[in-house]
Amino acid sequence: MTFSPLLQEANAQLEGFLSRFPLGATGYRGSELGPNELRDLRRCLNQVGLRMEELRRVPVGAREPELPRYVRNLEQLSRALKAAQQRLTAQRAHMDAQRDRVARAKAWVNSYRAIL
Repeated sequence: MTFSPLLQEANAQLEGFLSRFPLGATGYRGSELGPNELRDLRRCLNQVGLRMEELRRVPVGAREPELPRYVRNLEQLSRALKAAQQRLTAQRAHMDAQRDRVARAKAWVNSYRAIL
């Protein structure tokens, strides 16, 4: 098997994954990347990774047609993952703030009960 069909398959899988998360005017929203989507991405990348040794043995000339497309897909994936990371970081900060709020309320209730 030549490199191009393997890379074509990898590109098709990455493009299929990325097509579920359209790029808007301000970039990827990141809100659509949840646990199920990240699991799908991991499967996709694992499949590509399992074939990487086979891909390395193919002459460079056979790789040429699909490499620019593969690079573009990886760049798009990088942007989508950065957007998801930003969303998850913001969500974590919000959850931490809510957890602190609940802890303060619990401390207040315990102090109030101690007074009674």
